[in-house]
Order: sequence, then structure tokens, then C-alpha cells
Amino acid sequence: MRRLVPFLLLFGLLTTIFVGCDSSSSDRGTVTLTGEVFDEDRNQPIEGAFVTVEAEDNPLIDEREDIIIETDANGQFTTSFDIDEPTDVTIRARKDGFTTDTQTIFAVAERTIDVPRFRLRQTREEDPISGTPSNIVLQGQSLSTIGVIESGSAEVTVITFQVTDSSGTPVTLENEALVRFRLGQQPGGDAFIAPEQAGTDDNGAVEVNLSSGTQAGVVQVVAEADVNGRTIRSKPVSITIHGGLPDQNHFTLGPQQFNFAGLNVFGVRNGIGVLVGDKFSNPARPNTAVYFSTTHSIIQGSTLTSPDGQGGVDLISGNPLPFPSANPTPLSPGVTIIRAETAGTNQNLNNTDAPGYGEELVFDETAVVISGLIQLSANIQTLTLGQTYSYTVTDQLGNPLAPGTDITVRAEGTNVKAVGDVAFELGDTPINISRVSNLDRTITSAVPVTGPGITRFSFSPVSDQELDEETEPVLESVTIAVSGPNGRVQLTYTANGNIQASEDTELQHLSDGTIRLRALK
Repeated sequence: MRRLVPFLLLFGLLTTIFVGCDSSSSDRGTVTLTGEVFDEDRNQPIEGAFVTVEAEDNPLIDEREDIIIETDANGQFTTSFDIDEPTDVTIRARKDGFTTDTQTIFAVAERTIDVPRFRLRQTREEDPISGTPSNIVLQGQSLSTIGVIESGSAEVTVITFQVTDSSGTPVTLENEALVRFRLGQQPGGDAFIAPEQAGTDDNGAVEVNLSSGTQAGVVQVVAEADVNGRTIRSKPVSITIHGGLPDQNHFTLGPQQFNFAGLNVFGVRNGIGVLVGDKFSNPARPNTAVYFSTTHSIIQGSTLTSPDGQGGVDLISGNPLPFPSANPTPLSPGVTIIRAETAGTNQNLNNTDAPGYGEELVFDETAVVISGLIQLSANIQTLTLGQTYSYTVTDQLGNPLAPGTDITVRAEGTNVKAVGDVAFELGDTPINISRVSNLDRTITSAVPVTGPGITRFSFSPVSDQELDEETEPVLESVTIAVSGPNGRVQLTYTANGNIQASEDTELQHLSDGTIRLRALK
């Protein structure tokens, strides 16, 4: 038994030695790694990336130091190293300006292992590279419209140009261009730019300030640069300069019609227009608010002006209507006064402590006739060829009828006709207006104009021998017809003294023999 124990110990030792020798010879050896590094965003290989096999995390690697390899132009790398036995190996790919990617692979001796592709993402743009300046383009502008000085609007806009090379890449500081600026088209000549020239930055950008003057209109700005003996320039950049605050001397109010038929019908509309200018005779700045009021009927409350300084609202017939009243007014019956007003600039700018400094009331007034039902009067005792007869056409208040009214006179019988005011259409009729002064536009009186060609007319029945020279002319009747926005009436005189009137009218015989025909609706 004692002899057996030493033998067993010797056998175990020999077995351990032999087994150890077999394991060392089969697991030790060289591992070869191949792989590639790509830009994930562009899907392109990355040249010059560093791939590190980290020894600190892999103690079985013989070198005991990190293995660092640089990728070639195709983003590829290859490296080899010895290991004691199969093991996990940590590999890391990195490049300045990119993220880092890490892979772990299982390394086995005497094998070539394809490492999965490393994908890095760019975190910082590479330094820009540009060629020679070739083009100048507009990059942006702070405002596309500015106002004239003292307009209350912005008076300066910043225009940014960009200089690029032939491929469209902005030039860098290495290829800096000295850009000069000039004005092209301009309305008055007092707009100006600053600076007159400037150099481009590292992105090819250069800025210029355009300041408005006193004239509204369109101003063009052009950028130019001299490069290698030739001049490059931008397309003209157009900036609109709007007008200033409203000025009393350039504020105008007027109706679409001075006469409209709304005295007996509610809801009839008449346009009221306004034209607003600044002290330089340019249109006031767009969207200037103008407020309206009226002595009679209803008017829309406000409007905003267009770039041309124009705006408008509607006067709408309705209560109160301008009928005669027991309370005396400076207005004639049937007349209404419309007022428009806005805020302008106070001309007395020296006294900043004065009440209302910085603004003043700018206003104008106009008058409109709201005409009513037709009233036709004529004094015809007997019908006689060659005699001249007069007739009057007004509304129920004695005012002219609205424009568009047709008046016709017909002589009927044998070989007869009517001459004179016998076939015509009324135009718009003026109003005599008195104001406080040219500057103070307040109306003190407004009287519709009447008289020949407006409310009073005449005609003569005469023979018409051109129809039949052998037959004697015979006058049988005369008819006066009026029709238009104010309604329609017709009055006929016959040779035997009969008078015929159209329906819905009232016929009155006056003491002087005048016949008055009044429309009832």
C-alpha cells in the first residue's frame, strides 16, 4: 500500500504536464482582424480613422499594449496579434469630429476575423474650403418695406449679400471679397446706404444698411466686387419706401356720387372714398386708419388705406334721413355731411411740452344729396307748333335727381317732332359748399346746384316736313317721361286739353296753370 501512493502521485503529475503541453500548443497563435469605418450620415468610407484593439481589457493578448491602426482611403484596416487562448476582444473606432463606435468580437488563434462595420456620425463640420469669388447673391433682408423719415415706420433695413465661388460655395476668409454698394433706381435721391463697401466674412456674407429719405417709392441696391480684372455684381434688390403720416393739406374726401336715390328707400349704398398723403405729397403709409361719421343715414366706421393712400366705406341710406325739420340747420333739405378724420403729425415740433405734441387731427368733410321721389312740373295751356315750353324735374324736396335718370319728350301727330331738351340722361350734380377755410375743412353750408340743364329744361313741338312734304303737320299730344334710380313717371298733354298721368302718381293743378306730377313710390 505504501508503494502504491508514490506511484499514483507521480502518475498524476505526469498527466498534468502532458495535458498542459497539449492545450498550449493548440490555443495559442495569431489572430488577424479586418474591417472598415464608414460615415453613417453620408454612407461614405472615412479615411484616417483610428481603430484601437485595447490590451487593458484583454490580458490574454501577448503585446500587453493597445494596438492602433489608421484606416486607408477606403476606410479599411487590417491588424494581427497573438493570443494565449480564445478570448473576447474590445475594438474601438474614432476620429476627431465624429462619434466613437465600439465592437466586441470573439478571437480564436489562426483565424482571420471580419469585424462588423464601424459607423460614425459627424459631430462637427470640417473647415470650409472655397474657390475664387464668382457670384453675389441676396442672402436676406431684415425688412422688405420701410417708411420715409418721421413716418413712424422703420426707416432702415439691413440687406445681406453672399459671395460664392463658381460651384455655389460661400467664399471663406482666405478668398475674402471687398464688396462695394450703390443705389440703382430711386424716387428722389435722398435715400442712402452705409457702409459704402465692406469685406465678406468666413461664410461669404456682407451687410449694408439702407436708410429711407423723404420720398416714397422703390429703391434698388446693387452689390459689386472686382475679382481678377472683372466685375461681379448682384441683381438689383428692390426695397419699397412707404409714405409718412397723414398731412392736412394732402387729405381728400369725396363720394362716388354727389347724388344718390336713398331718401325713400332704406339700404341704398353710395361709396365714400378718401385719399391720404403725407407732407411730401406721397401716399401716406399703408394701413393708415381713417374714421368716418355722417349727419344723416348710416356710414361704415373706418377703413385702412392701400399703398396708394386710398380707402373707402359705404354711406347707407337709413334713419335719420335729411328731411326738413323744425330745427334750423346750415344744411339744405336732402343734404348730409360726411366727415373723415385720422391722426397726423403736429407741425409745431419745437414745443415738446405742448398738449398733443407729436400728432394732430387731420380731417375733411364732403356733402351728398340723398334724393327722393320724382316731381315733374310743366305749364302747357294749349299745344301749338313752334311754341317753347318749359318743364322742371326734381325730387320731392326740389333737389336734382340721381345720375342715370333718363328724360324724354315726344311730340305725336302727323309730321311733327319735339326739339330741345327731349332725349338725354342726367349726370351727377354738384353741390355748392362753403367751408370755414382751406385748412379748416368744416362745412358751414351745402346747397345742391339747380337750374338749366340740371332741374329746368325746355322743348318745342315743330313740324317735321321731311316725313311727308305734301301733308300738313298736325300736333295731337306731347308726352314727358322720366325714369331712373328715383323711379318712373309720365305726363301726357293732348290737343283737346286732356292730361294723362302714369300710375302711382299724384296730379296737382297750381294757380298759375302749372301741372305738377308727384310720384307716390
